[in-house]
Amino acid sequence: GIDLDNAQAEIEVARGEAQHLQEQLRLAKQELDSEREAQVSETVVYQSQISSTKVELEAVQRAKANLVYEADASRMQFRASRAELAEAEKAKASCEQDVKAARGELAAVK
Repeated sequence: GIDLDNAQAEIEVARGEAQHLQEQLRLAKQELDSEREAQVSETVVYQSQISSTKVELEAVQRAKANLVYEADASRMQFRASRAELAEAEKAKASCEQDVKAARGELAAVK
C-alpha cells in the first residue's frame, strides 16, 4: 500500500509540474503572439509611412515635371513673341520705306 501511495503522490507531483509547465508554455506563447502582433502593426505603420512618402515624392516629381513643362512652354511663347516682334519691326520698317517713297513722290509732284 505504501508504494502505491508513494507512486500516487509522485504522479500528483508530476501532474502538478506538467500543469505548471503548460501554464508557462501558454504564457510564453501569448508573449510571442503579442510580440508578433506588435511587429506586424509596426510593419504596417512603416509600410504606410513608406507609401505616404512615395505618394509625396510622386507629387513632388509631378510638380517638378509641370514646372519644367511650363518653363518650356513659356520659353516657346517668348520665342514666338520675339519672332512676332521682329516681324512687326520689319513690317514697320517697310511701311516707313513706303511712306518715305510716297513723300518723295509727293514732293516731286509739287
